[in-house]
Amino acid sequence: MALQNGRLVLRGRYGGGPTKLNLSKTGMTVSARNELGSFNWVKPNRSSAKLFGVQVRGKKAVYAHVAYLAITAVVLCIQALAVIALKVGQWVWVGLQYTGRLMLAIPYGVVVL
Repeated sequence: MALQNGRLVLRGRYGGGPTKLNLSKTGMTVSARNELGSFNWVKPNRSSAKLFGVQVRGKKAVYAHVAYLAITAVVLCIQALAVIALKVGQWVWVGLQYTGRLMLAIPYGVVVL
């Protein structure tokens, strides 16, 4: 909060982490920062992005953020599926090892009986 040319000026970005609270005289908004730029959740047309070194604002920035979000979601889903497949593969391998050990123990069990 300050005086600028005799007028009260109230603005700032507050908060920790990727999400910030934007404060001005006209109200408050919430924005999130990522590698592409800043996306305003309350007033999306005030978002900004940098595409190939060119700063874009407004609807173009919103479209860029939506595309970035979609690509990121697809990549994260593929990574999650890969991790799940690896875990299932590990469980199957452990099950096969136990089954092999039991098969090797069958002749001994028959002799004991």
